[in-house]
Amino acid sequence: MRLFPLPYKIWIHTLGLVSQPVCPVCRRPNHRHVLSILCPHCKPSLTPQPYCRQCGRYLPPLDMFQGRTLDVCRFCRTWKTRLSRAVSIAPYSGNWREAILHFKTYPYGDLARQMAHALVRLTKQRLPWSSITGIVPVPARQNTENHPAHRLAELFSNLNTYPIRPVLRFIKKTQPQRGLKRKERLSNLKYSMRASIPLKGETLLLIDDVMTTGATLHECARALNAAGAEKIYAATLAQGVWE
Repeated sequence: MRLFPLPYKIWIHTLGLVSQPVCPVCRRPNHRHVLSILCPHCKPSLTPQPYCRQCGRYLPPLDMFQGRTLDVCRFCRTWKTRLSRAVSIAPYSGNWREAILHFKTYPYGDLARQMAHALVRLTKQRLPWSSITGIVPVPARQNTENHPAHRLAELFSNLNTYPIRPVLRFIKKTQPQRGLKRKERLSNLKYSMRASIPLKGETLLLIDDVMTTGATLHECARALNAAGAEKIYAATLAQGVWE
């Protein structure tokens, strides 16, 4: 007789519903509420900050401009991306970075669902929500569905009427992006993906956990455009800090 006759993921999900949630960073008890990803002690990581209206990158306060902030960051002023716009919940640093690392390791508990809720709320606030026709997860290099971006897109899709469309696949081998400069990342991923079905006229939302330079999302958008998609937006949990 099997001790656990149900699939492991169902057991984990059930335990997450009945057990007391804890803060993923400091492990303090936390309230079971979609607005409370981090406990009050760690929540300052999610304090609103000025952000680029194009790529969503969070910007430092610009005191030198006498209180005015720039609408577009210096990277977007010099580089034309395929994305119509991108948004992120917070910078990939501090307690929020620790929470995302926890999600990457364990993407099936309360934290994953809370992050998906937060990403839906952010997308509704900053992107043309009603025009979206499908949710596309950024693919894993091994072209498998067992990775954080797909799990996040799955939860995101479950919270609204938009279908998940895992249509992107890597068609060539690429080097790991870690350690590469911005131009090297773009070159490394160039023409590395393809959409598996026609997407004529669609407006799609790419979902990923962290956006660093934007090279991966840019290549995803190129592949979706090549399949006929009209507009591509992106939503991520965090924006990486890079030079």
